[in-house]
Amino acid sequence: MIKFTRQFLLLIILLSNAALLKAQELKCKVETDLVRLPSEARARLKFFPATVESYMNNYRWTTEAFTEEDRIECTMQFIFTSADLSKTPAIYTAQVFVGSTRPVYNSLQRTSVLRILDQSLEFKFDERQGVLQHNDLVFESLTSFLSYYAYMILGYDFDTFTKYGGTPYFEQALRIVRLAQNASGFSSGWSEGEGSGANRAVYIDELLDPRYEKVREAYFNYHFNGIDLIFNDEQKSLGVIKECCETLAEIDKRYPGGQVIRRVFDAKYLELARLLKSIKSELKPSVYQVLLEVDPTHRQTYDQILNSNSN
Repeated sequence: MIKFTRQFLLLIILLSNAALLKAQELKCKVETDLVRLPSEARARLKFFPATVESYMNNYRWTTEAFTEEDRIECTMQFIFTSADLSKTPAIYTAQVFVGSTRPVYNSLQRTSVLRILDQSLEFKFDERQGVLQHNDLVFESLTSFLSYYAYMILGYDFDTFTKYGGTPYFEQALRIVRLAQNASGFSSGWSEGEGSGANRAVYIDELLDPRYEKVREAYFNYHFNGIDLIFNDEQKSLGVIKECCETLAEIDKRYPGGQVIRRVFDAKYLELARLLKSIKSELKPSVYQVLLEVDPTHRQTYDQILNSNSN
């Protein structure tokens, strides 16, 4: 029989405590909108948010050392559109909003990093299953979707701190896409030739495409050399942000219709509109024109801010 000495037990306690110091990477809040579903489906999905939160928050997605303060704050909102309860497990369709933020250096503010509405999720879910199992080597309609966005959240966050720092996580997302494309069933959103091209496959291919490297470089500069330094040297920081927008406009001219640039402005348009308030009056027209050129979708927001500061 093994004799456990006091020193051995102390070592076990210390190792256990050290493991606890390494927090998981994500701090994800999950919400559901069930108004379109029948009452039985709503009842079955009662614990769905907690189940998804457990999957996102309790798995170790990287080998990096995260503290509790380092965890990436993110949200997922499932807007359910249909439920087929005749199947076992039941099959659901939903639109899913995914968003993440990170702190702005030397301030109490946060900046939006990723905002995306995924409009074509179809998956099976058995409320009796309990804990969702993670496996990056096998495609599964719900967990593969969740893993894909976990890696996308990580990739974007790492890209804001280190140039191309998110590449390993984007590559993991790409592997999930390839698994999905080789699987049978639940292909909605995973196929490159699907619909208008606004899907997970095209999105991740663009992020890893050398043609869009400058987009990721600009996103890094926007955060690390721009927004993070805004409380140290506001005008210099705003100059960096203006240059980043100009870079994105140039790339958009060269390769029009890409998802990657659209996603940047989906995440940043409100922040950019607020920053217009701080830009020197003589620079506002040129910044405004760049924003309209590359991001006409959010023109109304830019107009409101610019007009409110015209006097």
